[in-house]
Amino acid sequence: MPGSIASSARHLIDYTTDEDSSLNIDSDLRLRTVRSATGSIREAHRHDKRRESKRKRLKEKLKKAAKPKFKKESQPLEGKRRNVYANIPLPASELNKSGDPLVKYPRNKVRTAKYTLITFIPKNLLEQFRRVANIYFLVLVILQIFPIFGATTPQVAMLPLVAILVITGIKDAIEDYRRNVLDNQVNQSITTKLQNFKNVNIPSDDRSLFAKLFNISKRPSRGVRKLQKSSFDLSDNVLYKDGNKAETMTSLTPSIKSIGVVDYSNQTPGISKWERTFWKKLRVGDFVLLRENDQIPADLVLLSTSDSDGMAFVETKNLDGETNLKPKKCLKATSGMSSEEDIEHSKFLIDSEPPNANLYSYNGVLRYQSRKNDNSMIMQDAVEPVTASELLLRGCSLRNTQWAIGIVVFTGSDTKIMLNGGETPSKRSKIEKETNFNVAMNFIILIAMCSIAAVANGVYWDSDSSSSRYYEPNAMMDSRVPINSLITFCACLIAFQNIVPISLYISIEIVKTIQAFFIWQDLAMYYPELDHPCVPKSWNISDDLGQIEYIFSDKTGTLTQNVMEFKKCSIAGKPYGEGITEAMLGAAKREGRELNFDSEQHAFHMAELKKGMMAEMKRAFNDKYRQEENLTLVAPELVNDLVASDRRHSIYQFFRALALCHDVIASAPDVSKPHVLEYKAQSPDEAALVATARDMGFAFVNRTNTVIELNVCGNVEKYTPLKILEFNSSRKRMSVIVKTMDGRILLLCKGADSIISERLRPDHDKALLNESMKDLDNFANAGLRTLLVAQREVSREEYEHWAIQYDEAAASVEDREEEIEKSCDIIERNLEILGATALEDKLQQGVPDAIQTLHKAGIKLWILTGDKVQTAIEIGFSCNLLDNNMEMMILSAENSQDTTMQIESSLNKLQSSEGGYMSQKYAVIIDGETLKHALNPENKNLFLNLGTQCETVLCCRVSPSQKAQTVSMVKEGRKAMTLSIGDGANDVAMIQEANVGIGIAGLEGAQASMSADYAIGQFRYLTTLLLVHGRWSYIRIAEMHANFFFKNIIFTLIMFLYLIYSSFDATYLFEYTYIMFYNLLFTSLPVIIMGAFEQDVNAAASLAFPQLYKRGIQGLEYTRTKFWLYIIDGCYQACVCFFVAYGAYIDGATQSYSGREAGSLWEIGVTICCTCVLCANGYVGLNSKYWTWIIWTVNIVTTLLVFIWTALYSAFEGQNFHGEVIEVFSSATFWFTVIVTPVIALAPRFIIKLAHNTYRPMDKDIIRERWIMGDLKDELGLKHRREIEQEERERKQTLETISEDVEMNVRQNHTSIASFGLNVDHEQSRDLPKLNTDVNYEPYQDGFSPDAESRLQLPPSAISQNSPRSVTSSRTTPYNVAAGTVSELDLKGNYRSYDEYPPTSPIRFSSKNPFNESNEPLV
Repeated sequence: MPGSIASSARHLIDYTTDEDSSLNIDSDLRLRTVRSATGSIREAHRHDKRRESKRKRLKEKLKKAAKPKFKKESQPLEGKRRNVYANIPLPASELNKSGDPLVKYPRNKVRTAKYTLITFIPKNLLEQFRRVANIYFLVLVILQIFPIFGATTPQVAMLPLVAILVITGIKDAIEDYRRNVLDNQVNQSITTKLQNFKNVNIPSDDRSLFAKLFNISKRPSRGVRKLQKSSFDLSDNVLYKDGNKAETMTSLTPSIKSIGVVDYSNQTPGISKWERTFWKKLRVGDFVLLRENDQIPADLVLLSTSDSDGMAFVETKNLDGETNLKPKKCLKATSGMSSEEDIEHSKFLIDSEPPNANLYSYNGVLRYQSRKNDNSMIMQDAVEPVTASELLLRGCSLRNTQWAIGIVVFTGSDTKIMLNGGETPSKRSKIEKETNFNVAMNFIILIAMCSIAAVANGVYWDSDSSSSRYYEPNAMMDSRVPINSLITFCACLIAFQNIVPISLYISIEIVKTIQAFFIWQDLAMYYPELDHPCVPKSWNISDDLGQIEYIFSDKTGTLTQNVMEFKKCSIAGKPYGEGITEAMLGAAKREGRELNFDSEQHAFHMAELKKGMMAEMKRAFNDKYRQEENLTLVAPELVNDLVASDRRHSIYQFFRALALCHDVIASAPDVSKPHVLEYKAQSPDEAALVATARDMGFAFVNRTNTVIELNVCGNVEKYTPLKILEFNSSRKRMSVIVKTMDGRILLLCKGADSIISERLRPDHDKALLNESMKDLDNFANAGLRTLLVAQREVSREEYEHWAIQYDEAAASVEDREEEIEKSCDIIERNLEILGATALEDKLQQGVPDAIQTLHKAGIKLWILTGDKVQTAIEIGFSCNLLDNNMEMMILSAENSQDTTMQIESSLNKLQSSEGGYMSQKYAVIIDGETLKHALNPENKNLFLNLGTQCETVLCCRVSPSQKAQTVSMVKEGRKAMTLSIGDGANDVAMIQEANVGIGIAGLEGAQASMSADYAIGQFRYLTTLLLVHGRWSYIRIAEMHANFFFKNIIFTLIMFLYLIYSSFDATYLFEYTYIMFYNLLFTSLPVIIMGAFEQDVNAAASLAFPQLYKRGIQGLEYTRTKFWLYIIDGCYQACVCFFVAYGAYIDGATQSYSGREAGSLWEIGVTICCTCVLCANGYVGLNSKYWTWIIWTVNIVTTLLVFIWTALYSAFEGQNFHGEVIEVFSSATFWFTVIVTPVIALAPRFIIKLAHNTYRPMDKDIIRERWIMGDLKDELGLKHRREIEQEERERKQTLETISEDVEMNVRQNHTSIASFGLNVDHEQSRDLPKLNTDVNYEPYQDGFSPDAESRLQLPPSAISQNSPRSVTSSRTTPYNVAAGTVSELDLKGNYRSYDEYPPTSPIRFSSKNPFNESNEPLV
């Protein structure tokens, strides 16, 4: 079997195609279409090279021409530049009359919550009255204040509206309170700022208007004072430089070490000191002290650091999703600051650009005065540019730097991360918006009925032939017929108000709260590693989850773990590395190739290979730095060649290059274990390469300015570092120049294969090059990230000559980067290939299968990432987003015209393929610069048409604001339902812009999950959230809405029909309590239960057949046609209910047991009301597809309530209804009408449903039928009810046996039951039955692939995804509504399958807070 696995792996690698011949296209169009992964990556490299050369030519032309018409087009930033002063008084032009600064900067307090205590009531009411129905109800309440319209108790009439406003307001308040809690956690984060320091940039009284109004003291808050008391001497413990405390001097003693902005000749009080404070207390101009691993509280300009070279490293994963470290450098003029005294003696100002959302650029100037020389007293003006390299952005973290000092330039809403976020929107579901149309239509029907009644009543009273003039002389409210008709109109408006039921909105709130609870408690979406369930934060959009057409996803941290694993390599033309990657499996599955792949067997085989490989390495040499558990390269043949082979020298050279060519920082976290090294790098790729070299015996130990120390197979080697030529996006390579111990100078280079291959020696070994490139192609097509490694030996003379050129380029003021790149290009030539590396960016568990399932569901996925094009393509292949049968169109342009040309050529290609090969699939790959032009108004529609016709779109190098613009383009341009998912602060903007925002609660902070509508633990849970809960919620809400309008149209139309026989005078057919209880008691609960528990198919079937989701995308479950059909059906049933009863009672022959005629208004009204309730609830029953004891009970009990109320209400004496129960229930006519009417009314609906399910069934009808018959459960590998019941009985018996043994043991040992497990003798307890403490529940069955042409063809077996949950988790609520009943043993036993949904037993809650990690309240 291991041999077959290895052969399968080789087969996967060999089965690759490269269609680079398709790259021969029109160079003017510059649209590249490729098929294979390696072809697309190479084409991206080629274009980047063309772009750089074009930029260089353009700049040279601009320099030569130097004419205004050739100036670079740039958009001026909106707003006014700001000056931030330090120890310099503000000029009079920047002060107001009171001497305070004219410009007021925002506080550093941020708020993602929608409301405040002051704005909650008006803003929430404004949002609620966006519903047309609420405005309608408000008008009715106002009308009922006037007695002339027949309302007896207007106070009672207003209660339903008040109730819905209050309930909705409380729900919104709870949601917003949770956002406020998270806001406070951020705002009250702790930082260190310089206190007792005069900040001239803020007013002398910087209290808020509220504090000034109530005269709140300016003294520090209690929390700040508590922090200050607990603060230690930060200078003594933090500010170290070169191992010693930074030199400080008294303010009265001038210093000759006045460097840059620091001048000790200035007189200062010398009272400033570092103190702890909250983030929200920071203001523009404050000095902030950061320590290692601190988060940056505001946008700061870096002034000085603990590093002797003024460098600092920041982690930007909250900003751009990347975990690699970014180098920052402090300003040269401020690098000498290392104490409070230095800051007090400094004088400077920062001329800063206005706040803007651009994360990657900053334009500022440091202005100060400096001495001409150390001994001179003459001062001169000096400036130093401030760029993005000196700017620390809020949300990033300081890494590998002991301390850093910065000055605040942007706070709160002005910070770049907040400008990229946007305001928290108020989202409404699609069905809720559509409800406004339905309400408007019902309102038109209502106005029509009221108008007919008013006109008919006016005609009746104006007729001379009417006997009412004699028998009812004072019946008219007014003698004027038009006025009386208007009164009748308003009275009918009140009488028919149920046609637009206010109970609908109350019921929807109840149902969506229940749905939110079901989503929260579903263990299939519980992530045990973070103890995190799926947390609904916006309860009112659950039905939108069932209609998503486009998903916009971040990559790093969302699809991937951002953990790089070194999987394979090629050394001197020979490939090494075993194993099968996820991308290889995905490719095999897409291409229909059969693989005898067993994941457990494969893991065991790889473990055995690694074990043998490690044993061989230990025998060969002793390596104290090796970390076996972290080694991911399994290559026994490589170890054999390393130990004894003629290839040994090549392998040594290759791994030496990996251990030397990097800018990684090595550290030993545990002082007691100095040989356990950790590497921190600017990218995870770098760290993985160096770590693998270490574990293979080539350990990078330490680096200083003068020496690099390696441990090579147990021997120490030292090299002298000469130059590091850093990696950037245009160079796509990095090089290191070192001097060996024998005096040779080596240049070691690694980078993209297309870049390195152009810099090889002219006489390079062709065979070696071909073999290496072939291996690289195989690696890339397997979804791995590849690099080519090369070296050359440089003569001393050549190096010295080149070093002079490089130093001059580094010192140049203009075009510094270009000059450096030119000098690097000179020496990075004549290289010789050493080998190639292949790394796997580890995907999150289940991502490829999840993406494949979402594609089958008809959902299109767009990836919006800050990564480069090559990385995005590699990940696209790894996660099944791209495949070799998909034609990839790479768009990359310099300007808007080129972008238009490329998009148009792409559209032409799509149109030409439609006439021929219809099944061809396309993907669009576009970079950030081109996307900027594509989102312009002139290109937006073109790009939208292109993107929506393609299977997949990858947007690379995009900023957070571009992500939001892309989502908005699709949402508004296609009126499509969109979902955004991400895990970092850079994803907040698109999460808020989409119809539904999903935040992944991971390692990148809480910003994404804080701003999202739902927070989940892993991307794979998205399939369950959408295909199961989303689809159910959509169907439930759609059916609930339709049935609600039906049951109210039938009741209201009956009252209108009665007006025909009562002069249209707005007389009630029903006794008023029946009108009041019709929605409240008699008919609402069945519809609510339908909205909470309805299922057309089981959860497992929903995942097995994701194509069922397409009806939600097309919006077929809730259409206007369906609304009108339900209205027409309601009109028909209303006529049946009224006229059948009318025909039964009209002849006057109906008598009660007493012989009295039983044809009074109340008796007919009770009869019609009973038949109406039976028809309404029976109609809901006919439309229900899922019946449990709860649904049976609710439908029967609520239907019987109308009969029970009749008996109870008629028992009250002193009112007209007294005794009616005897008169009505004793009448045969009543029972005949009650039985016959529902049959006649519901028969058409029953016949139509029967014919439809028999002759034209939908997919879900067939699946449901097969599920009920039981054969579908067998094919899906699910247990039947009888099997589950048998297991339940066995568990109970086991529990009883354990209880008896425990009780016996307690008696024998005289111990209490509470101490069982602590004091029991092991000898006595060893024979007790053992509890299975591993939870092994069966979640939704996933992984099915129905045939596209025969959608209902089932796979032979099912693949279940087990997600074990630790019983020691702090989230102790074990109950899963979708899992059936819970026994005591469920805490440590097996959870039940999804065969029994909804629950059949009460829910068992835990007293512990289930949100242990996120500290969020229970929904």
